Amino acid sequence: MYARSAELAAELLREVLAAPEPAFEPQPAEGATYAEKIGPADRELDLSRPAAEIVNRVRALSPHIGARAVVDGRPLLVWKARTGGDGSLELLEVQPEGKLRMAYADYLRGTRP
Repeated sequence: MYARSAELAAELLREVLAAPEPAFEPQPAEGATYAEKIGPADRELDLSRPAAEIVNRVRALSPHIGARAVVDGRPLLVWKARTGGDGSLELLEVQPEGKLRMAYADYLRGTRP
């Protein structure tokens, strides 16, 4: 598939480069939307929400600023997560306050009750 897509890309690039000038058209005003700046509240994870929704939020905020959650009473930045086979949330990579990123399993081994 890679070889075939490379061939197609080369053909398309040849067509673009052969054109005299690129055609630029302004974006129409109707249909355009404005995205607000991501604020602190947007980073907070509500762990009562469906796992797929939480995973999508984590993906949207990683690797730039990360998502925040409180897990077992401790604040964490969540960098990677996935939905388990049973639909549950599985944290994969987290960062405790003042520490480096680590696998969630490593974090659990290091926490003390």
